[in-house]
Amino acid sequence: MTGKILIIDGITTNRISLRVRLCAAYYEVAQAATGAEGLAMLDTARPDLVLISSTLPDMKPCDLCRSLRQNPAQGDLPVIVLDTAPTRERRHAALAAGADDTLDRHTEPRLLLARLRSLLRGGTSREDRNLHSHARASVGFAEPTTAFTQKPHVALISEDTGRTLTWVKRLERLRPWRFSLHSPRALSLDFGQDGVPDVIVIAGGSGDEPDLGAALLATLGAQPGFRRCKFLVALPDTRPDPAAQMLDLGAHDLMTGPFDADEAVLRLDQLLRRKARSDQLHETLQNGLRAALIDPLTGLHNRRYALPELGRLVEESARNNTGLAVMLADLDHFKRLNDSYGHAAGDAVLAEVSRRLRGAMRPGDLLARYGGEEFLIALPQLSPSEARQAADRLCRAVGDLPLTIPGHAQPLPVTISIGLAVMAPQPAEMNTCAQTRITGLLSRADRTLYGAKADGRNQVTMLDRPAA
Repeated sequence: MTGKILIIDGITTNRISLRVRLCAAYYEVAQAATGAEGLAMLDTARPDLVLISSTLPDMKPCDLCRSLRQNPAQGDLPVIVLDTAPTRERRHAALAAGADDTLDRHTEPRLLLARLRSLLRGGTSREDRNLHSHARASVGFAEPTTAFTQKPHVALISEDTGRTLTWVKRLERLRPWRFSLHSPRALSLDFGQDGVPDVIVIAGGSGDEPDLGAALLATLGAQPGFRRCKFLVALPDTRPDPAAQMLDLGAHDLMTGPFDADEAVLRLDQLLRRKARSDQLHETLQNGLRAALIDPLTGLHNRRYALPELGRLVEESARNNTGLAVMLADLDHFKRLNDSYGHAAGDAVLAEVSRRLRGAMRPGDLLARYGGEEFLIALPQLSPSEARQAADRLCRAVGDLPLTIPGHAQPLPVTISIGLAVMAPQPAEMNTCAQTRITGLLSRADRTLYGAKADGRNQVTMLDRPAA
C-alpha cells in the first residue's frame, strides 16, 4: 500500500503542482483548502503524513499543528510545514508547535521526497495505530503516557570531538538530559558498556570527501540493537544531495548549516516523543502477547502456549534421538477444597502449587496450567528411569509440606497425582508425525493419570512401555 498524504494549502495552484509531484512518486493524495477543512478530513481521509502550507486563509500553520497534536488519535501523525518565507524564527516556531520539520516551499523535489520517505518509514502507520488501539482495548490497558521514566540519553558522534564537546555544553544548558560524546572508532565499546542511546546525533562532514557519517549511519541503522534508536544528522553542508542521501540512509531527522542548539533541542524533543510512543506501542503489544499466553492466576504459561511448545520439544527430541517425558498432574480433591474453604483459598493453593512445581524443575522444562487444576509438564532429554525420578520429586515437592493459606490458621495438606508418558529415542527412519506423537503422549499421560487417581492419589503412574 502506498502512503497517503494530506495537502493543506489555501492556494489552488500550489495544491495542484504538489499533488502532481507526489502522484508521480506513487503517493495517494488528499487535499484541503483550509485548516478547518484539513482537521475535519483527518478521520475520513486517514492520511499517513500531512503537508501544511504557511499560506492558509483561516489559521496560522503553528495553530493547525497544535490542534492536530491535541487529537489523541492523530497525535503522532508526521507533519511538515512548507514555508513560503522561511526564517530561523518561523522554523523554530513550527517545530515548537509540533511539526516534524519545516521546509522551504521551493525546496528541491528530491530533498522533499527523501524527507517524506524518512518520516513515513519512521512513523506509525495507520495499521499500527489501529493495532495499538485494539491491543489496548482488548487487554484493558489504559492510554499510556509519552514520558520517559528515566532521563533520555542523547549520544553525539563525531571525529571532531572538540566541535561536539562545544555542542554538548550548549545543549546541556537547554535540556537536563544525559549526554555522552563518542568517537566513531570506539562505538562498540562505548555502547556495550553504557547501553544504546535513545537518540544518536551524527555530526556529518563537509566538502566532497567521503563522509564517515553516512557510512556510520548506514551501519548503525542496519544493526538489530539500534533499530529502536532515533538518528539526527547534523550537516554543515546545505546542499540538497547530501541531505537527501542521509535521509534515505536512515536518518530520522536532519539539520543543515551551522549548528543551532535551540533548533537541535526542538528536533530532539520531537524524536524523543516519537521514541517514547514507539516504545510504549512495543510494550503494549508485548504485554498483550504475554496476556494471551500467560495464566494470570499462577503466572504459568497457558494451554495456548503449551501445545505448540510441546510440539517443538517433540520434534527436537525426535531430531536429536533423545528422550522426552510428558506428564499430566492434577490436584487431588480440589473440588472438596474449594467447597470447604472457598474459591479464594483454592486460587491460593493453585498459585502455591505452581510455585513449588516451578521451583523443582529445570529452566528449559515446560510447565503450564493445562486447565482448571491440571498441569502439563514436559521434561526433555530424560531416560524413562530419570523421568520417573523427576515425577516422584515433583509429587513430593507438593505433598511433603502442607500449604499455608492466607486467612486460615491451619496449613492445608495438598497432594497431586501424576500420569507419566515417555517418548523414547528412536532412529530417524522410524520417526512418525509430530502431531501423532503429541496426541499419543498426551493420551498415555491422561490414561496413567486416571490410574494414579484410581490407585489412591498422591502418586506417579507410568506405563511400562515408552511411547514410540
